[in-house]
Amino acid sequence: MNHIRLLIVTLAFSLMSAGNIAFAQWNTVLTDVIPTGIYISPDYSSDRTIFVIDNHRVLWRSINEGFSWSKVLTAQNQSAPEFLRMLISPEFLADGAAYVIKTNGEVLKSSDSGFSWAPMPDLPANVTDLAYSPLPGNSNYIYALTGGGGPENLFVSTDEGITWSHLQNLSSSTETFPRLWISGETDSGFFLALQSEKDIYLSPDGGTNLYLSFNQGFESSLSDVVFSPEFSTDSTLYASDWKFIWKNNHAGNPLSWIKSELQTGEMPIKLAISPSFQTDRTIYATSSEKVIKRSPDGGITWENFGIPLNMNTSQIAISSEAPLTMFIGIISDDMTSGKILKSEFFNGIEDKQWLKHVNCYPNPAFGETKISFTTNKHSNITLSIFDVLGNMILCRNLGEFDTGNQSVTLPLDGNLAVSGLYFCRLHSGNEYYSIKLAVR
Repeated sequence: MNHIRLLIVTLAFSLMSAGNIAFAQWNTVLTDVIPTGIYISPDYSSDRTIFVIDNHRVLWRSINEGFSWSKVLTAQNQSAPEFLRMLISPEFLADGAAYVIKTNGEVLKSSDSGFSWAPMPDLPANVTDLAYSPLPGNSNYIYALTGGGGPENLFVSTDEGITWSHLQNLSSSTETFPRLWISGETDSGFFLALQSEKDIYLSPDGGTNLYLSFNQGFESSLSDVVFSPEFSTDSTLYASDWKFIWKNNHAGNPLSWIKSELQTGEMPIKLAISPSFQTDRTIYATSSEKVIKRSPDGGITWENFGIPLNMNTSQIAISSEAPLTMFIGIISDDMTSGKILKSEFFNGIEDKQWLKHVNCYPNPAFGETKISFTTNKHSNITLSIFDVLGNMILCRNLGEFDTGNQSVTLPLDGNLAVSGLYFCRLHSGNEYYSIKLAVR
């Protein structure tokens, strides 16, 4: 019977690869939330940290890939939206800096990876968004955009928010909460995109000069902007509203925007671009069709990424380093409930992963469990086990394994004899795969 199951699974994977069917294997990591923002640490491969803004009122944090979560910020007034957006330092592993922007224009800063928060003094009034320069040696540069009931202005700080200089005025007053984006590539790290009502302004020099890139009018409000990870080479960026996705591969030239319809429903489209976009040309988008959409050809055509879900997809984020991990937020039609889902398998990426089909049996387990897996290259594999607080309680080198189906028996003794939830991580070099294990 096990051989039959394995044959069916193998055949299914072969058919998916042959037919170029997009594939994602989703696991629920957080329930009873209304996700309004997902933020992955730029050092996720090392610190395994994710933040989630829940209904603009709670900030959740996980330091173990989403296996357990803690509330690190709670709104003072639970009856009104308070948390607008978040920013994580590009040097987060070293400096622990993170920011939460509030709907009233105030900003809270953490310098200890989200354990404690304090208001930032001497900020421009009515801040609606922040952006770090990704350039090495320039991590003290922070840009601030204002609005939300006051004038829309762009400011810059060269000392990590202590003092601020005014760069641009975009409007005398706006009731909206305009967004600010910056290219994450070091060779174009001062290239900014700014929202002003339904327009997009671009600056190639950190805000010194601006030009109007998009004024064709979005179907609804502007939802998102993403830059190619190789923007200095391919000059490509994308924008979205509640129905369409626009592509521009001429550094935002106003005459070069190309529109494609993604959905017929009314829901903001959020975007995520593959860190290896230059080679795989892949971009992902949320949709009102209860599925993540995927374009394997740089936005020309779109397909369903996996099977439809039981809720609308509303948020999306991808880790910046291999092995890639995707987190998405899903939300009910009436927007009263939702979840955070996670996938470590991507079509076109999972075929390159050295480790697949990891499983524990029995699970829940008592006394011992067998960890089975499939390797696609000769590997030296180490097993690490963590509790729900992220504490490592076991680290064991399992030895060398050839390609093919493998299994090891893990005795549940010592610290592992204690009932509870754990997560096991198999890793070889910088590549890893994690799975939950319940001990009863």
